[in-house]
Amino acid sequence: MLTIAELIGCPKRIVKQPEKMKRDRGSWRTDMSLKMDGGEEVFDVFVRLSARDPENFSCGLLWHSRDPDLGVLLLFRVNGKHGREDLRSNDGHYAAFHYHYLTDEDVELGMREPRRCKIVSDYNNLRGAWLFFAKRVNIADDAARLYQRFGAPMHQQQLDFGEP
Repeated sequence: MLTIAELIGCPKRIVKQPEKMKRDRGSWRTDMSLKMDGGEEVFDVFVRLSARDPENFSCGLLWHSRDPDLGVLLLFRVNGKHGREDLRSNDGHYAAFHYHYLTDEDVELGMREPRRCKIVSDYNNLRGAWLFFAKRVNIADDAARLYQRFGAPMHQQQLDFGEP
């Protein structure tokens, strides 16, 4: 069985292409499905963007375990800023660009989604976060082309100043 780090980093190919982002309640969203190159592992990716705050976004990697006791695990999630106040943590990540990741130890403790967090300066908008995410989770398809395919709503594109 692969480790969580190996699942996050294994080469993946898209088997269900993303559609243009669609409005769903208070956010824009799209999804896609991936499969491990040369393997049987299956993943889903979600991309979400707040309709009110272009710095509030999320890109996540879900793994569909073949072990019924494990089910679906959220392995890795890249986030934008969720607001100014950081009431839920003492490290300031709630108000910063950051990512969360799951580990084997977390899974052994019964966690199904990542709690560990790292604040980053590698991106400052959804496009940059998507490129960072696609590289970290090793999506073999052209990440920039994929971003053009699902596209961000117009207000996000206007605020897309490129990489920091």
